Amino acid sequence: MITACCSLTAPAKVNLYLDILGVLPGGYHELNTLFHPLTAPADTLEISPGPAGQGCLVDSGLPGLDGPDNLIVKAWRRFGEATGFLPDLSVKLTKHIPMGAGLGGGSSDAAAMLTYLNSQAGESALAPDRLSELAAGIGADTPFFLLGVPAWAGGIGEKLTPAQVDLTGVSLVLICPRAHVSTPWAYKEWDRCFSAPDSFLTSPGAAAMGTLFLERLTLYNAFERVVFDRWPGLRTIKEKLIALGACGAAMSGSGASVFGLFRDRARAVMAAHSFAAASIPAYVNHF
Repeated sequence: MITACCSLTAPAKVNLYLDILGVLPGGYHELNTLFHPLTAPADTLEISPGPAGQGCLVDSGLPGLDGPDNLIVKAWRRFGEATGFLPDLSVKLTKHIPMGAGLGGGSSDAAAMLTYLNSQAGESALAPDRLSELAAGIGADTPFFLLGVPAWAGGIGEKLTPAQVDLTGVSLVLICPRAHVSTPWAYKEWDRCFSAPDSFLTSPGAAAMGTLFLERLTLYNAFERVVFDRWPGLRTIKEKLIALGACGAAMSGSGASVFGLFRDRARAVMAAHSFAAASIPAYVNHF
């Protein structure tokens, strides 16, 4: 039984590298991607005990987000099915991670809930590998948020290998335009343009294991080839980040967020202010 309230932070991520290797049986896609966690933006989950028998109720105040398909509720339900631990909870969700931005907000929320439930489950708590396996059935990015460190991901994103990525002294400027890119659409469009039956594409080769320093880090996102055609404004954002001093820039996930890496902290802050002045949300993460 849950008797105390608590507040959880669910951070965002970016894909420093994302390649689509091909189409797997069943329609899923084989990925090779490098996840990196961010501190901003981040969602907040305020959890409190709920009335007996209510289950898990999520209140975000956002239309269409608070029903049984919410990944927080799905995580609560799957954890209960696996462990028998199903406390009645009320969750106040404050969204700061934009939806449809390629930042993994829903998966991060689910991972925060799983971590919380596991910490409260006592003898029913799951071992890390079993919890990660459970997370993979909720969302492809969810196991990464349980890990919480930079990682290469294969398969559909669930096969994780921690990576040493040295961004010391680097600032990441994340731009979140008010565009919503549907991930299913992005995959279908990529299939239409680039996939062929029983064929796999050749990776650009930036996905070598080991410590990655900024000098040897290639930013790449295969989705840009289809998303930028449909949303040319996203390409413009990438180009503007580079013009403002970024040493590299890329889209995250299937979009619509775009980020740039800056060696100079002051120029990074100025770049973020430039977008904010145009009413485009911008976040700065210093490493």
